[in-house]
Amino acid sequence: MSATDPFPRERDHGNSNNTNKNIWTSLWNYFTTPQKLAQNPPKRNLFAKTIIQRPAVQLNETNHISNVVLALWDNISGPRLEQVWGNKDQQQKLQEEDLLYAARYTLGGDLVSDASSMETKFQVVPERGYFSHSRLFHATYNEQPTLLALSLIFPINSLPHYLRLHHIVNDRVLHLVNMYIYLLKKRRDKALDSFSTKVPEFIKNLDAIFSSKLYPVRFEETLLSGAMEENIDFLSRAITSHLQTHGSTVVIHATDEQKINAFVQTLSLFLSCDEKKRACTRVASDRGYIPDLLLQGVLTTKLDDEHVIQSMLPSTLVDLNTQNVRQTYPYQEYKLYRNDYMKLM
Repeated sequence: MSATDPFPRERDHGNSNNTNKNIWTSLWNYFTTPQKLAQNPPKRNLFAKTIIQRPAVQLNETNHISNVVLALWDNISGPRLEQVWGNKDQQQKLQEEDLLYAARYTLGGDLVSDASSMETKFQVVPERGYFSHSRLFHATYNEQPTLLALSLIFPINSLPHYLRLHHIVNDRVLHLVNMYIYLLKKRRDKALDSFSTKVPEFIKNLDAIFSSKLYPVRFEETLLSGAMEENIDFLSRAITSHLQTHGSTVVIHATDEQKINAFVQTLSLFLSCDEKKRACTRVASDRGYIPDLLLQGVLTTKLDDEHVIQSMLPSTLVDLNTQNVRQTYPYQEYKLYRNDYMKLM
């Protein structure tokens, strides 16, 4: 046979039987393998439970918030719990299975396509005893653009309170997300640890708003009854400013809790029924200023401007130490300044 044989396949003729045998063996294995697997299935879980990347952090016991969850979308494993902050009350805290269920719902489906946009998701799961409020956002995480979600998990019996305070919860979560994005840009490797130090205060303030209660006020206990001596001009300025700032007022004094309560009770007469559900007529020694709590008294000599600007409404500061009434900018100007502050975080 010449070197330019036009039929080169004839040179492999001696191995054709082996080739055909290999083909039939492969086909036979292909069709019989499912039967073998059915008889002797491999000992592995194809849907293995996703583990939490970091140990769960316990929060102080709260009445209205079960968990705070930071989850992300992993291109390999799908939704993943990155960090969980849980209530110390075991009856309020959700199990990992429920947290994974919430993360799958939040991160699954329509994903946020625009890296600069955010999306809010709300889920009610009465059969599991919870509902959730989540904010989806993009950030650079582990050196690559990642879709993340920060979720608040509430027990189902807190739903009536939540519906009344939805706009506040939405604003508070947005502020917390912006803070985390800022920390990721500032120092990525320490961002989550720094963020964890902010979560307890966030939960404490939000729980205080959920638990706020206006005790019944008797007219004779107010400064308007004349039973208590008070500077009329100072009281008039305080009431006027209180009305101008939509009922958002904080009364401060260094030590006199009784005087604070008397002033708060007086100003509470000018609140509507809905506004009274976001007011507190008693001073708590272990509680400082709480943004978005409409009417409150605080034992202190001054307030931090960075805390005050977190409130959605402009505020009146009634300083009983110096007999002064101060007011933030009017609503439209205040809103612009606050938006600029939120963008900086």
